Amino acid sequence: HAVEQGCAESILFRDGFLTEGAASNIFIVRDGVMLTPPKSHLMLPGITYDVVLELAARHGLRGLLPRAQNMVRSILEGKAEYGALLQDFRDDKIEPREAWTRLVVMDTRAAADVLDPLFHGSAGEDGIVCLDPAPTDARDTARIQEEARKLVRAVDRPNVMVRVPATAEGLEAVTQLTSEGISTLVTKIFSLNQYKRA
Repeated sequence: HAVEQGCAESILFRDGFLTEGAASNIFIVRDGVMLTPPKSHLMLPGITYDVVLELAARHGLRGLLPRAQNMVRSILEGKAEYGALLQDFRDDKIEPREAWTRLVVMDTRAAADVLDPLFHGSAGEDGIVCLDPAPTDARDTARIQEEARKLVRAVDRPNVMVRVPATAEGLEAVTQLTSEGISTLVTKIFSLNQYKRA
């Protein structure tokens, strides 16, 4: 249909999510931050996720917000390049939540390493990689704090920021986490009241 309409490329969606072009990958950069799906079968081979990150860092990309829902969809479809790791997790009887945490840590650490020169070159203002505690914890202050601490310790990189939802419990967690020196980003702000509390 794209060719019939005189277009050189078409943008594809799967289950309501933007995934890729017919012959290209999708990378959206806004205010110096790149949004892109994690490397998987949903991305065309030839330009790997790591290479894209390296190029982005070389050209001054200031941070990265991985799209967790894309990784979830890839895993559920059973075709992601995480397949070998997931099989190992099954063989070792690793619980799903722990398996998810290990994948998040692996991807976040890899991205943080690529952006580390930018982080240090900007005195810590750029080169940040965000990660998310489990969304099921959004209404539990103690669990948000526990998960954030666990993820930050596991990734063990200075250029990591934890995204926390702007629920009442999340905002309470942010206050404590920030006092502990953990960088946080309040997200999912849908009202002026939430914005004022944040």
